[in-house]
Amino acid sequence: MKQIESGGGAVYTVDFDAAGKTVLATTADGALRAHDIANGTTMVVDAGVGWGFHTWDVSRDGRFIAGPGKGGVVIWDQKTLRELRTIAGNAGGTSYVAFSPNGRALATTGGDGVVRIWDTATGQLVSTPGEGLGAGSRLRFTQDGRSLVVWGNDRQIHIYGPSKDGKIPPKKTVEQTPPVIDEDD
Repeated sequence: MKQIESGGGAVYTVDFDAAGKTVLATTADGALRAHDIANGTTMVVDAGVGWGFHTWDVSRDGRFIAGPGKGGVVIWDQKTLRELRTIAGNAGGTSYVAFSPNGRALATTGGDGVVRIWDTATGQLVSTPGEGLGAGSRLRFTQDGRSLVVWGNDRQIHIYGPSKDGKIPPKKTVEQTPPVIDEDD
């Protein structure tokens, strides 16, 4: 058994890189850290993402890491751990992200309750297959990448499947939605 000191307090989320050699973790201090399993070294990838309990994802093709932070969704290069770009994400904040199996698409949900699918390489919005799902919705692509499953606070499981061309179809294009205002705040 190996133990790695988190370096930033409570550990909120962890995942391995695609090679299984590095543990990536977000901690209570709001940082994303990469812990090399073999030599025990730790590197702060980003000190200020401030994700808390929000979920991020590692692309299985070994190219990208993405997660909510810095006013949108940050995408890093998985090998160099350098930030590549920040995409807009969701109005009201992005809560959860998921890469397609080939790493070409990134799905997001957040405070506006809209599911968005982005082109990972360009950061461009591809489609918005769902809306009105609630701010706490989580999501995952199927193994073949042809369908997206979304679940969460609305107590429903939503499955967005492929159209005739094999892609997840857009429900409607949403360029910008107003922030969600919680009357209890």
